[in-house]
Amino acid sequence: MDIIVCMKLVPNTAHMTFNPKTMRLERYGILSLINPADIDALEYALNMKKDYGGTITVLTMGIASASECVEKGIAAGADEGYLITDSAFAGSDTYATGMILSAAVRWLQQKNEKRYDLILCGSVTVDGETGQTGSQLAEQLDWAQISCASELRQIGDKLWAKQETEEQTLWLESDQPTLATIEPKYGKGLRPVDIKKLRQLEKEGVPKLTLQDLEPWLDCSSIGAHGSPTKIARSYIPFTNRKQVVISSGSDFEKAQALLELLKQEDYEVTYE
Repeated sequence: MDIIVCMKLVPNTAHMTFNPKTMRLERYGILSLINPADIDALEYALNMKKDYGGTITVLTMGIASASECVEKGIAAGADEGYLITDSAFAGSDTYATGMILSAAVRWLQQKNEKRYDLILCGSVTVDGETGQTGSQLAEQLDWAQISCASELRQIGDKLWAKQETEEQTLWLESDQPTLATIEPKYGKGLRPVDIKKLRQLEKEGVPKLTLQDLEPWLDCSSIGAHGSPTKIARSYIPFTNRKQVVISSGSDFEKAQALLELLKQEDYEVTYE
């Protein structure tokens, strides 16, 4: 089974600020990390490689620092990876990003003269939380897709995915090739990596895919900020004057009593049953 894992380097949202002029999140100068759900997607891929054989290719799109996803992905057990980077890609929304990623997949298939069986993406990224990029990519490739998978199995030539909802648990069967978005499950961060290999990758750099490489599969009028259909009409940080109070000491009964007293002080009506 040949698997592609899409990973993204995201800013630490706990320290990110908002620029009211550009109506965008300020990402520069903020400590970045690999998107947690994408780490789980890589973990699924590594487990499937162990069980069924095959290869793993990591794709990430972003500025030069995003190569960390590829470096650590390969050091954790992936076979190869590419950084998709070009100033023409800057400002791409999920639709344009899906187009660029689909072009990279087609480039890979032509280069390696094979069809990939599975693409894994995290179900959501912590910086945008739209959950759209995986679906956009599947649509651009015209592949089958399964969202929010919590378990994957290969049975014969079919992919089976477990999908858990509030009402029920489903097992979904899919022909291949398939794209599946992965629900965060492990939550343990990236598995231990080969430090020697990581240092070598950091020194040598990772292969890059630019507009020149992907242009044969791209409509250049539909990428970047100018080609993104998503337009932000207004974005702002909501104002609140609510207080944050933490009641940490005392028994449960004493905490409840302290909470009632605070509510009374704020003129809330308190009733006892």
